[in-house]
Amino acid sequence: MSKTSGVLAKKEAKVITVCGVPNSGKTTIFNAITGLNQRVANYPGVTVERVSGKFSIATSHSEEFTIVDIPGTYSLTPYSPDERIAAAALCGLIEGERLSDAIICVVDATNLERGLCFVFQVMQIGRPLVVALNMIDLANRRGLQIDADKLSKELGGVSVVPVIGTKGAGLKELKEAVAMATNPATKLGTSALSAPMSGFYDESVEQLLNRLTEANHNGHRHRAELLKAIFDTDGELANGQTRSGHSLEEIIQKGREQLIERHGSLSAAGTESLSRKAAQIYSRVVSKTKPERQNISDRLDKYFL
Repeated sequence: MSKTSGVLAKKEAKVITVCGVPNSGKTTIFNAITGLNQRVANYPGVTVERVSGKFSIATSHSEEFTIVDIPGTYSLTPYSPDERIAAAALCGLIEGERLSDAIICVVDATNLERGLCFVFQVMQIGRPLVVALNMIDLANRRGLQIDADKLSKELGGVSVVPVIGTKGAGLKELKEAVAMATNPATKLGTSALSAPMSGFYDESVEQLLNRLTEANHNGHRHRAELLKAIFDTDGELANGQTRSGHSLEEIIQKGREQLIERHGSLSAAGTESLSRKAAQIYSRVVSKTKPERQNISDRLDKYFL
């Protein structure tokens, strides 16, 4: 009998990607979860750092996770090298990197409306998602009461966990939510996997997405990858053909022209509907206990922008 007979092979750790807009506290949360158990390397062919770590959690059975901290980005339509790597990593488009088992999207609770626009885009990837509502203490201090349960329902059942990254508050609950989201057998895992992805974009964008999705030989691309192909004019266009024989590139080019004609610009077509949806949800889940005071950053933004 082999020496290894009867010994179960070690189960491969599930991969969790943590993302968020710049200054959302994403890296603070990553550092708090992983502690000193981190590894720094570079993404293939570029000088952008790939920082990963480990964490484990004891549920019904002990599980180990690999967590990757990608560069901060405001959108999956990138403008800088770091943002391009972030978008590619989230969408599973980097050679040698597989699509993550779940995503933690860190949102600044004091700037929820802007953060929601990014959450909507991440939802298009179709992976189990957990929203870490960071700096909830600062939001409360500014008189903003955010109903996390109601926000979860507005997002189709995606788990929303209030956290304070600098103090480590809520991290235990965050890790538990990740463990549940990666287990399809749990109620949360099922809802996180089936959270609705449509309904955030304008009808004209949805129609173009449908045409691309129905195309033959599209490599089973998820919605986020197709949206990136539509709105990232500096990126590579999708290859493949539809049943009618037209190439995906032709459909995208013609679709872009129609979107520009309807919305005035490609950028507006990709952001206006998300902003409206974010404002609607914000008004339903946030109550103000006192007049919100603008901080120095807000006042500077108002002056310069």
